[in-house]
Amino acid sequence: MAEQQIIKLVITTMKEAQNMFTDGTTKKEFVMNIIKESVAGHIYERYEPLISLTIDLIKQIATNKDMLKGLQASPCYKNLINICTSKQ
Repeated sequence: MAEQQIIKLVITTMKEAQNMFTDGTTKKEFVMNIIKESVAGHIYERYEPLISLTIDLIKQIATNKDMLKGLQASPCYKNLINICTSKQ
């Protein structure tokens, strides 16, 4: 599973968790478990720290309007949107 697919899975699973749980820790555990079940063990072990940080970053961006505005003005934002919406 490529990095882009992992990011897409993180985002999709975070949306599911948002509708299922109210506690942030439970949401993150749910997402991490789904990712762990969806990718090969050695790949999960390799990317686990980055997956965890990605979840935290997405949460921070989603809850901080000033950060979101700053990112939307950045060329990196377009790249992230392209990764999340590409059909691979």
